[in-house]
Amino acid sequence: RAPSSAPAFATAEDAKAAGNASFGAGDYAAARDAYASALETKPDASAEAALRCNRSACYLHLGDAVAAARDATRAAKLDPKRAKAWYRLAAAELKRGRGASATRAADRAAKLDGSAATKRLLGRCKALATRQKNIIKGGLYDDKVEGASKNETAEETERRDAAKALARLREMARTAADVGGDAYFRDVEGVMAYFRKVAASAADFREI
Repeated sequence: RAPSSAPAFATAEDAKAAGNASFGAGDYAAARDAYASALETKPDASAEAALRCNRSACYLHLGDAVAAARDATRAAKLDPKRAKAWYRLAAAELKRGRGASATRAADRAAKLDGSAATKRLLGRCKALATRQKNIIKGGLYDDKVEGASKNETAEETERRDAAKALARLREMARTAADVGGDAYFRDVEGVMAYFRKVAASAADFREI
């Protein structure tokens, strides 16, 4: 449904043209509203896919990656051979921090469009997916803790370790839905170690 502030247009073509003009001028909110108006006319599958691709780009510029992914996903379903739909989905998933799904979408885009821009996006998606897989593989404590001091007290060490564990668990949680939950059950010992440490810090424990 178009926002209540969306202007009225005589035809879907007029709305799309206005959206394109606003997008070119950098007014992404106005462009989004114009594309929404065009979508209300219930266009055919190809036209709807194009409009949703355009609105997805608006959402990305406006910082709403979830809405951008939703429109791009719909566009890809309507027209699976539309490279722009997969490109928009990859960009949205990358912005959401979902490396694996971003890579899948970017790979589909690259197979349909071998442009340099698409290849660059695919490289960024793959890099994120690799980093996230390494986090899962390593668990909570796969590297040396930075910031340690020879004069650090036991309490300071415990709080530093708890902070590191909290940050790592957050990162693991962000990728759980994307990569697959089963991987996380293989790191139960790491999660339990985290809770033993975080229990010593009331502030961190309340945050969980």
